[in-house]
Amino acid sequence: MAELTDLEPWGDSGLLIHAARLCDPPCPFHAPSKHHMVTWPLSWRPYSPVERHCPHGIGHPDPDSLTALIRRTGSDASGIHGCDGCCVEPGDEQQDARERRTANARTMVVDGAGLKKIRPR
Repeated sequence: MAELTDLEPWGDSGLLIHAARLCDPPCPFHAPSKHHMVTWPLSWRPYSPVERHCPHGIGHPDPDSLTALIRRTGSDASGIHGCDGCCVEPGDEQQDARERRTANARTMVVDGAGLKKIRPR
């Protein structure tokens, strides 16, 4: 658990994040990498990676936040998201193919019982 002295406010959001002195780059807050989404607005929900919102309003996991999460947990499962393809690095054909497979294999909808996996036709 972080000590209060290990935290600092994130802008005017009222959220507390790790202090810059404790930062292990890349970091979406203190030292973002030079990915193509770096200028998109940030949002953060507890227990999930920081998201960057594309011009279409879709939240995509911030690559630096996802890297940190994988480093800490060994899992990239929280990188699953509703995707319009904007998070694919331009020119990355391999990543583009992975995103298309993920989008085709896992379409999620909310029904009265919660989330349900549906296969596309």
